[in-house]
Amino acid sequence: MPAREAGSAPAETSRPAAQGALTVDDFEAVLISGGSAMVGTKKAMIKDDGESPLRRKMLRPFMMSSTTVTNSQFQTFVEATGYVTEAERIGWSFVFWSDVPKSFGPTQGVPGVDWWRKVEGSNWKAIHGPGSEAAVLPEHPVVQVSYRDALAYADWVGGRLPSEAEWEHAARGGLGDVKFPWGDQSPNDTDFTPCNIWQGSFPTSILNVMGTLTRHLQKRSRPTRMACIKWSVMFGNGPRIHTA
Repeated sequence: MPAREAGSAPAETSRPAAQGALTVDDFEAVLISGGSAMVGTKKAMIKDDGESPLRRKMLRPFMMSSTTVTNSQFQTFVEATGYVTEAERIGWSFVFWSDVPKSFGPTQGVPGVDWWRKVEGSNWKAIHGPGSEAAVLPEHPVVQVSYRDALAYADWVGGRLPSEAEWEHAARGGLGDVKFPWGDQSPNDTDFTPCNIWQGSFPTSILNVMGTLTRHLQKRSRPTRMACIKWSVMFGNGPRIHTA
Protein backbone atom coordinates (compact mmCIF):
# COMPACT_ATOMS: atom_id res chain seq x y z
CA MET A 1 0.00 0.00 0.00
CA PRO A 2 1.34 3.45 -0.43
CA ALA A 3 1.13 5.27 2.92
CA ARG A 4 1.13 8.67 4.51
CA GLU A 5 0.97 9.57 8.19
CA ALA A 6 -1.98 11.67 9.23
CA GLY A 7 -1.61 15.36 8.55
CA SER A 8 1.41 15.19 6.27
CA ALA A 9 1.60 16.39 2.70
CA PRO A 10 2.95 14.31 -0.18
CA ALA A 11 6.09 15.35 -1.99
CA GLU A 12 5.44 17.34 -5.14
CA THR A 13 5.79 15.14 -8.18
CA SER A 14 4.88 15.51 -11.84
CA ARG A 15 2.29 13.00 -13.06
CA PRO A 16 0.84 12.57 -16.55
CA ALA A 17 -2.89 12.92 -17.12
CA ALA A 18 -4.35 9.42 -17.07
CA GLN A 19 -7.14 7.48 -15.46
CA GLY A 20 -6.59 5.79 -12.11
CA ALA A 21 -4.74 6.97 -9.01
CA LEU A 22 -1.72 9.11 -9.83
CA THR A 23 -0.63 10.46 -6.44
CA VAL A 24 -1.50 9.76 -2.84
CA ASP A 25 -4.16 12.48 -2.98
CA ASP A 26 -6.05 10.62 -5.71
CA PHE A 27 -6.83 7.65 -3.47
CA GLU A 28 -9.94 7.33 -1.35
CA ALA A 29 -8.20 7.05 2.01
CA VAL A 30 -9.24 6.39 5.60
CA LEU A 31 -7.65 7.80 8.75
CA ILE A 32 -6.61 4.96 11.06
CA SER A 33 -6.11 6.01 14.67
CA GLY A 34 -2.83 5.17 16.33
CA GLY A 35 -2.19 3.67 19.74
CA SER A 36 -1.46 0.18 21.02
CA ALA A 37 -1.99 -2.20 18.10
CA MET A 38 -2.39 -5.98 18.25
CA VAL A 39 -0.23 -8.19 16.06
CA GLY A 40 -0.90 -11.92 15.88
CA THR A 41 -3.43 -13.83 17.95
CA LYS A 42 -3.90 -16.06 20.97
CA LYS A 43 -6.29 -18.21 18.92
CA ALA A 44 -4.13 -19.47 16.07
CA MET A 45 -6.03 -21.64 13.59
CA ILE A 46 -3.05 -22.58 11.40
CA LYS A 47 0.04 -22.65 13.60
CA ASP A 48 2.44 -23.17 10.69
CA ASP A 49 1.36 -19.78 9.32
CA GLY A 50 3.01 -17.98 12.23
CA GLU A 51 -0.25 -16.48 13.53
CA SER A 52 0.87 -16.56 17.18
CA PRO A 53 1.84 -15.19 19.62
CA LEU A 54 -0.29 -12.11 20.27
CA ARG A 55 1.89 -9.05 20.88
CA ARG A 56 1.43 -5.28 20.88
CA LYS A 57 3.10 -2.44 19.04
CA MET A 58 2.61 1.31 19.39
CA LEU A 59 1.57 3.04 16.16
CA ARG A 60 1.11 6.62 15.07
CA PRO A 61 -2.09 7.57 13.19
CA PHE A 62 -1.87 6.94 9.45
CA MET A 63 -3.91 7.16 6.27
CA MET A 64 -4.65 4.02 4.28
CA SER A 65 -6.39 3.56 0.96
CA SER A 66 -9.88 2.15 1.50
CA THR A 67 -9.39 -0.54 -1.15
CA THR A 68 -6.54 -2.56 -2.53
CA VAL A 69 -4.69 -1.28 -5.60
CA THR A 70 -6.73 -2.05 -8.71
CA ASN A 71 -5.77 -3.20 -12.18
CA SER A 72 -6.80 0.21 -13.51
CA GLN A 73 -4.54 2.04 -11.07
CA PHE A 74 -1.60 -0.25 -11.75
CA GLN A 75 -2.12 0.11 -15.50
CA THR A 76 -1.88 3.90 -15.13
CA PHE A 77 1.50 3.42 -13.45
CA VAL A 78 2.71 1.05 -16.17
CA GLU A 79 1.58 3.31 -19.02
CA ALA A 80 3.19 6.38 -17.44
CA THR A 81 6.53 4.79 -16.60
CA GLY A 82 6.99 1.81 -18.93
CA TYR A 83 7.45 -0.39 -15.88
CA VAL A 84 7.78 -4.13 -16.54
CA THR A 85 6.85 -6.48 -13.69
CA GLU A 86 9.14 -9.25 -12.51
CA ALA A 87 6.75 -11.93 -13.76
CA GLU A 88 6.86 -10.37 -17.23
CA ARG A 89 10.66 -10.25 -17.19
CA ILE A 90 11.05 -13.79 -15.83
CA GLY A 91 8.38 -15.14 -18.17
CA TRP A 92 6.17 -17.01 -15.69
CA SER A 93 4.50 -16.93 -12.30
CA PHE A 94 2.58 -19.20 -9.95
CA VAL A 95 -1.12 -19.91 -10.44
CA PHE A 96 -3.38 -21.69 -7.98
CA TRP A 97 -3.99 -25.23 -9.22
CA SER A 98 -7.75 -24.84 -9.73
CA ASP A 99 -7.22 -21.75 -11.92
CA VAL A 100 -4.78 -23.36 -14.33
CA PRO A 101 -6.57 -23.88 -17.67
CA LYS A 102 -6.91 -27.58 -18.43
CA SER A 103 -5.62 -26.95 -21.94
CA PHE A 104 -2.17 -26.13 -20.56
CA GLY A 105 -1.37 -29.74 -19.72
CA PRO A 106 1.06 -30.76 -16.94
CA THR A 107 2.68 -27.99 -14.89
CA GLN A 108 5.41 -27.92 -12.27
CA GLY A 109 4.65 -27.38 -8.59
CA VAL A 110 6.58 -26.51 -5.47
CA PRO A 111 7.30 -29.39 -3.03
CA GLY A 112 5.22 -28.92 0.09
CA VAL A 113 2.99 -26.27 -1.49
CA ASP A 114 2.22 -28.00 -4.75
CA TRP A 115 -1.14 -26.26 -5.12
CA TRP A 116 0.93 -23.42 -6.62
CA ARG A 117 1.73 -24.28 -10.24
CA LYS A 118 4.33 -22.72 -12.50
CA VAL A 119 2.55 -21.28 -15.55
CA GLU A 120 4.53 -19.80 -18.44
CA GLY A 121 3.24 -16.42 -19.56
CA SER A 122 1.32 -15.72 -16.37
CA ASN A 123 1.51 -12.08 -15.26
CA TRP A 124 -0.73 -9.21 -14.11
CA LYS A 125 -2.22 -8.86 -17.60
CA ALA A 126 -2.95 -12.60 -17.97
CA ILE A 127 -3.32 -13.82 -14.41
CA HIS A 128 -3.93 -17.51 -15.24
CA GLY A 129 -1.61 -17.60 -18.22
CA PRO A 130 -2.00 -16.79 -21.92
CA GLY A 131 -5.65 -16.52 -22.94
CA SER A 132 -6.87 -15.36 -19.52
CA GLU A 133 -6.69 -11.63 -20.26
CA ALA A 134 -10.49 -11.30 -19.95
CA ALA A 135 -10.22 -12.21 -16.25
CA VAL A 136 -8.34 -8.96 -15.55
CA LEU A 137 -11.17 -6.55 -14.71
CA PRO A 138 -10.35 -2.84 -14.20
CA GLU A 139 -11.70 -2.52 -10.66
CA HIS A 140 -10.44 -5.87 -9.39
CA PRO A 141 -7.28 -6.01 -7.24
CA VAL A 142 -4.12 -6.27 -9.29
CA VAL A 143 -2.39 -9.64 -8.78
CA GLN A 144 0.67 -11.44 -10.12
CA VAL A 145 2.86 -8.61 -8.84
CA SER A 146 5.95 -9.15 -6.74
CA TYR A 147 7.13 -7.35 -3.63
CA ARG A 148 9.47 -5.22 -5.73
CA ASP A 149 6.60 -4.38 -8.10
CA ALA A 150 4.50 -3.22 -5.16
CA LEU A 151 7.37 -1.10 -3.82
CA ALA A 152 7.84 0.54 -7.21
CA TYR A 153 4.16 1.44 -7.46
CA ALA A 154 4.00 2.77 -3.91
CA ASP A 155 7.07 4.91 -4.50
CA TRP A 156 5.65 6.28 -7.75
CA VAL A 157 2.44 7.54 -6.14
CA GLY A 158 4.39 9.03 -3.22
CA GLY A 159 3.40 6.54 -0.55
CA ARG A 160 4.68 3.35 1.00
CA LEU A 161 3.60 -0.15 1.95
CA PRO A 162 2.13 -0.67 5.43
CA SER A 163 3.93 -2.59 8.12
CA GLU A 164 2.42 -5.84 9.34
CA ALA A 165 1.27 -4.08 12.52
CA GLU A 166 -0.36 -1.25 10.58
CA TRP A 167 -2.23 -3.61 8.27
CA GLU A 168 -3.50 -5.78 11.12
CA HIS A 169 -4.51 -2.73 13.13
CA ALA A 170 -6.58 -1.42 10.22
CA ALA A 171 -8.08 -4.81 9.36
CA ARG A 172 -9.27 -5.51 12.92
CA GLY A 173 -11.60 -2.51 12.85
CA GLY A 174 -11.02 -1.83 16.55
CA LEU A 175 -12.51 -5.17 17.67
CA GLY A 176 -9.38 -6.68 19.21
CA ASP A 177 -8.28 -10.32 18.94
CA VAL A 178 -11.09 -11.60 16.71
CA LYS A 179 -11.16 -13.98 13.75
CA PHE A 180 -12.85 -11.63 11.30
CA PRO A 181 -13.23 -7.84 10.84
CA TRP A 182 -16.80 -8.18 12.21
CA GLY A 183 -16.00 -10.43 15.20
CA ASP A 184 -15.70 -14.16 15.86
CA GLN A 185 -18.90 -15.48 14.31
CA SER A 186 -18.25 -17.51 11.17
CA PRO A 187 -20.28 -16.59 8.07
CA ASN A 188 -22.75 -19.01 6.52
CA ASP A 189 -25.07 -19.14 3.52
CA THR A 190 -28.32 -18.83 5.45
CA ASP A 191 -28.74 -16.23 8.19
CA PHE A 192 -25.31 -14.63 8.69
CA THR A 193 -23.72 -13.24 5.54
CA PRO A 194 -21.28 -10.44 6.45
CA CYS A 195 -19.24 -11.50 3.45
CA ASN A 196 -20.38 -13.32 0.37
CA ILE A 197 -19.20 -10.89 -2.27
CA TRP A 198 -21.15 -8.96 -0.83
CA GLN A 199 -24.31 -8.97 1.32
CA GLY A 200 -24.97 -6.38 4.00
CA SER A 201 -23.05 -3.33 5.18
CA PHE A 202 -19.30 -3.69 5.62
CA PRO A 203 -18.30 -3.28 9.28
CA THR A 204 -15.19 -1.14 8.68
CA SER A 205 -14.06 1.63 6.32
CA ILE A 206 -11.27 -0.55 4.93
CA LEU A 207 -12.45 -2.91 2.19
CA ASN A 208 -10.88 -6.07 0.70
CA VAL A 209 -9.48 -7.24 4.04
CA MET A 210 -11.05 -10.67 3.59
CA GLY A 211 -10.29 -13.09 0.79
CA THR A 212 -7.75 -15.53 -0.58
CA LEU A 213 -5.09 -13.15 -1.88
CA THR A 214 -1.83 -12.55 -0.03
CA ARG A 215 -0.84 -8.99 0.88
CA HIS A 216 2.45 -7.19 0.33
CA LEU A 217 3.65 -5.45 3.48
CA GLN A 218 6.60 -3.21 4.26
CA LYS A 219 8.14 -5.78 6.59
CA ARG A 220 7.62 -9.45 5.82
CA SER A 221 7.80 -12.17 8.44
CA ARG A 222 8.80 -14.69 5.76
CA PRO A 223 10.49 -13.80 2.46
CA THR A 224 8.56 -15.47 -0.34
CA ARG A 225 7.58 -15.13 -3.97
CA MET A 226 3.84 -15.66 -4.20
CA ALA A 227 1.72 -15.33 -7.29
CA CYS A 228 -1.58 -13.81 -6.21
CA ILE A 229 -0.83 -10.66 -4.26
CA LYS A 230 -2.90 -7.60 -3.55
CA TRP A 231 -2.02 -4.58 -1.50
CA SER A 232 -3.36 -1.27 -0.34
CA VAL A 233 -1.73 2.12 -0.27
CA MET A 234 -0.60 3.93 2.85
CA PHE A 235 0.14 7.60 3.16
CA GLY A 236 2.17 9.33 5.83
CA ASN A 237 5.43 10.62 7.30
CA GLY A 238 6.57 7.05 7.78
CA PRO A 239 9.66 5.79 5.98
CA ARG A 240 9.54 6.50 2.27
CA ILE A 241 9.86 3.40 0.14
CA HIS A 242 12.67 3.21 -2.39
CA THR A 243 13.10 0.43 -4.90
CA ALA A 244 16.84 0.15 -5.30
